[in-house]
Amino acid sequence: MKNYIITEGQLKYILSENSDKIKKGIAFKITHEDNLEPVYESKMMTFDSEVDFESFKDNLPEDQEIIGIIDID
Repeated sequence: MKNYIITEGQLKYILSENSDKIKKGIAFKITHEDNLEPVYESKMMTFDSEVDFESFKDNLPEDQEIIGIIDID
């Protein structure tokens, strides 16, 4: 199991949002050309549907890679 850092603010926001949207925690690996070390970042995000989420994944910039996803109920 991998561990990812999620801030308290991210968690409060996503858990307090009352909607029919899909909620996901997403871990990214970001590799910049001018930096030898990748940057790891996590975000809590909402999507209108799985189709919207798939579209988001398909349109990520080339320097970003999703390395982990959790569904939040």
